[in-house]
Amino acid sequence: MMFSYRFWWILIFIAFLSFNTQAQVTDTSLLIGTIEYKNLSSYSWFDSTFKAYVPAKLVTDSIQLYAQDVKLMVVLGTWCGDSKEHVPTLCKIALQSGITLKQIEFIGVDRKKHCPLPDITSLNIEYVPTIFVFVKGILKGKIIETPEKLLEQDLLNILSR
Repeated sequence: MMFSYRFWWILIFIAFLSFNTQAQVTDTSLLIGTIEYKNLSSYSWFDSTFKAYVPAKLVTDSIQLYAQDVKLMVVLGTWCGDSKEHVPTLCKIALQSGITLKQIEFIGVDRKKHCPLPDITSLNIEYVPTIFVFVKGILKGKIIETPEKLLEQDLLNILSR
């Protein structure tokens, strides 16, 4: 009897450690290269920030006028505090503005702002996140690291130029 109780306690302890380790690895692992939204949104920091953010409705309504022709390319670091703050809010703004996930490309970089594929060397990324805003395939502007005002307002300002 003593052996079976000890066995179960050890098994429960190992299961607990195993669960805890997986959660830690998932939330601290770096995503480098092209990132799918489902992988990005699996981070707990992404989910909590996305759910908590409430975009300015008047601004997102105005962005809808441009939504069909917009493409966003977001260069981010899953290790970076600014990326953790602004990328989930950008996604919420985009979705509430009629910009689909198919219109957003996410590219993860390491701490030196590099990634092997796609090769983004020519973009000269110094700060993350860097959000490239294209309209009908033409680069209209960038939001680098942090917005000047609200992220949705900066996006609208770029689109309405």
